[in-house]
Amino acid sequence: MNNEMRIVCFGAGVGSTSMTIELVRRKVPFDAVVFADTGCELPETLETVGVLDKWLKAKGLPGVTIVRNPKETLEEHCLRLHALPSFAYGGRRCTDHFKLRPMHKWIKSQPQAQATWRAGKRVIRYVGFDIEESERAKRSARAVLKMYDEQYPLIRWGVMRWEAQEICKTQGWDVNKSSCWCCPAMKKREVFELSQKHPGLLLARALTIERNANLRTIKGLGRSWNWSDFLLKGKN
Repeated sequence: MNNEMRIVCFGAGVGSTSMTIELVRRKVPFDAVVFADTGCELPETLETVGVLDKWLKAKGLPGVTIVRNPKETLEEHCLRLHALPSFAYGGRRCTDHFKLRPMHKWIKSQPQAQATWRAGKRVIRYVGFDIEESERAKRSARAVLKMYDEQYPLIRWGVMRWEAQEICKTQGWDVNKSSCWCCPAMKKREVFELSQKHPGLLLARALTIERNANLRTIKGLGRSWNWSDFLLKGKN
């Protein structure tokens, strides 16, 4: 076994959860499992983090390391700037500032990663894209820093989305889609479901972000539509 540091990039969705299960089952070594918490994670997402952490530790493997932006949460960031998550405007800054950068900062602080780079090697990052996300993986690979070797085990193994879901079920886990509760990528169906399942999160906090934002070029968290208006119409 070579001595590069190997990181599992865990997002607590179906892809990264099934990938982690398979890495363990196939006895693929890794040194850390890292989850970046934006501060706006769904309760189901955090529950999956906890379940996987216990499962890994019970097998004598590294548990889940949780990293965060040290300055503020995504919610605090949006409220301070009177803005929506950057994805609403077509950007990726929310992912960069609250997912990628905290993870990168943590990896850089690790002696094993530093030793890997001093040896002229790259830290390996396992990312849970399945074979149906091959184009997304290609875009990610083009953007990754040269100090990392980003690998996609599910694609290499030919795992489809439905197979990833079945892998999670082998452990008795019904893993949900991983998403922030204020994510502009949510479809109307998902927003309505969220309003029914977590009214406190959606109505008290996500809609506060939307109402607090200075909107000029878009209508709301739905970009071309406003979450508040949508839910109000749905009640009438």
